[in-house]
Amino acid sequence: MCTVSYYASHEKVVITSNRDESISRPLAMHPKWFIYNNIRLCYPIDPLKGGSWFVVNGFGSTFVLLNGGQAKHASKPPYRLSRGLILIDIASSKNWQDFWVHVDLLDIEPFTLIVYDNNTLHKCLWDGKSKYANKLDAFRPHIWSSVTLYDLEIIEMRKNWFSIFLERNSNQVNEDQLLDFHSMTKREDLRNGLVIYRNGEMLTKNITQVILWKEKFTMIHHDLITKQKSLITEFIL
Repeated sequence: MCTVSYYASHEKVVITSNRDESISRPLAMHPKWFIYNNIRLCYPIDPLKGGSWFVVNGFGSTFVLLNGGQAKHASKPPYRLSRGLILIDIASSKNWQDFWVHVDLLDIEPFTLIVYDNNTLHKCLWDGKSKYANKLDAFRPHIWSSVTLYDLEIIEMRKNWFSIFLERNSNQVNEDQLLDFHSMTKREDLRNGLVIYRNGEMLTKNITQVILWKEKFTMIHHDLITKQKSLITEFIL
């Protein structure tokens, strides 16, 4: 929920997410299938709130959440509803773009939403006062970092790390290499590397990745604490 990358080739799309969380927050449950609003959803579960940060529906539409909007904000709980539950509502709507336009987000903590749907890529943002939505180039690689944990200088530095990685692997970039990027890049930098451990309070707890082909997808979930891995493969409706 705090670092997300996107990579597309002619054959597939790969979206990978590192989830940085408080060390005291309960471990996420591995991905499972659910039915919500008559829509099938596959996602790992945050047991504290019951929501998620990474959802794929039965049509292959993918929704990934990052904490924070345009700039770092002061958290002022309690909020009306968890962002992870809002994500499930969006992913299970019949038309997520209409839902985004009309959903009431007042008293919801700021967040950024990355959406891959029907061969298009979108970035949606709620800053606590206003909603924004932009269509992005779905044929270019992208990386995003949460503004709640990383200042703008570090975010730009991480973009540079991603560019260097892509240049070094220009002949072939696959899901395993992207997973290595998310798990090994600047591993010695426990504060701003892709896998963090900050002052015994905040750490990267898991890495979730989805590989989307034309007719199917695979979701892979790596729990970095228990060292357990789960995999779900499903044909797209």
